[in-house]
Amino acid sequence: MEQKEAIKELKKMFIKADYKAYTILRSVSSSGMSRRISVFVILNNKPICLDWYIEQLDLYKRHIKHEGLKVGGCGMDMGFSVVYNLSSMLYPKGFKIRKDDRNRNAINGSKPTDKDYNWDNDGGYRLSHEWI
Repeated sequence: MEQKEAIKELKKMFIKADYKAYTILRSVSSSGMSRRISVFVILNNKPICLDWYIEQLDLYKRHIKHEGLKVGGCGMDMGFSVVYNLSSMLYPKGFKIRKDDRNRNAINGSKPTDKDYNWDNDGGYRLSHEWI
């Protein structure tokens, strides 16, 4: 699978999953400088592991013998870091974000227009993250 195809498939999955990614910490090295983390989406009440797709994007490599992506570094939330980097790759130009509830045009039942949205230039924040 090419990188463009992987991006297309991941975007489809995240739309269905309401732009939410879940991470699982598989293990931490004895030095504490690296860890193995897996990324999932929940579709139709079933977890779908995205490690293979993420490897196709050349963001992280999967561990050869064990499950999870090899993630180096410490001193921050590394699950958030993985999801942020993934989101930045999927949405490099940013994304539309809905303004607060007062501007939803729900009074008439009309559909939201462009004036109901703002643009966030940092695509890294498109996906939300939660540890499992």
